[in-house]
Amino acid sequence: MIKKIVAILLVLVCTSGAAFSQIEKGAFLTRFSVGNNKATLNYSGNINTNVKGNTYALAPGYAIKNNLVLGLFGGLGHYNAETMSAFTATQTKSKNYIAGAFIKMYRSLPNRFFVFGEGSLSHAWNDVTSQNRYQPVNGPEQVTNYAAKGNNSNASFKPGIAYQAWSRLQFELLLPDLLVIGHNRLKTEKEGKTTTETSWNASTNLDKQPLKQLSFGATLLL
Repeated sequence: MIKKIVAILLVLVCTSGAAFSQIEKGAFLTRFSVGNNKATLNYSGNINTNVKGNTYALAPGYAIKNNLVLGLFGGLGHYNAETMSAFTATQTKSKNYIAGAFIKMYRSLPNRFFVFGEGSLSHAWNDVTSQNRYQPVNGPEQVTNYAAKGNNSNASFKPGIAYQAWSRLQFELLLPDLLVIGHNRLKTEKEGKTTTETSWNASTNLDKQPLKQLSFGATLLL
């Protein structure tokens, strides 16, 4: 489903003209967005993971030309995950903070709609705590605590659609990232031992449940 949505947006970007409403050069924009992520992941061996979380972001920008906006953003998020299997239960909590810059290109559609693509460079800080409980068939319960602090730098691109409800107000719907390229550094503490790892990654957030990874926002044009 998500691939069909993205394909439609790309066709609209390529074929739409600028004869309709537009973001005029010199406009200031401020977007506030809220994201929700809720998913259940099933693995072989009767292992299930439930994930719930929310994100909040503020992104002021300036239109350097018609329908082209540069800006900065900051945000925070929190996630809770619970993994269950026959003998184990793991609870994980995560707090995330992010800051960065973005470039956003709009294309105008009829009836005050826009499609847009948004590229960004960002740096994020993560704080994760986890507790694993293992109950063997014979013997006492075993508890292991885990803590990690990390940071990562990413370049990403995502599409979206906007509706200009009034002359100074837009509502936006952002799809998951089409592409993320990043560098990660993670410091973990487990059973009194500390390790540090670094890595590079490239990924996409296109999955089979796109409606559970949408971000909704409102943008003020000043």
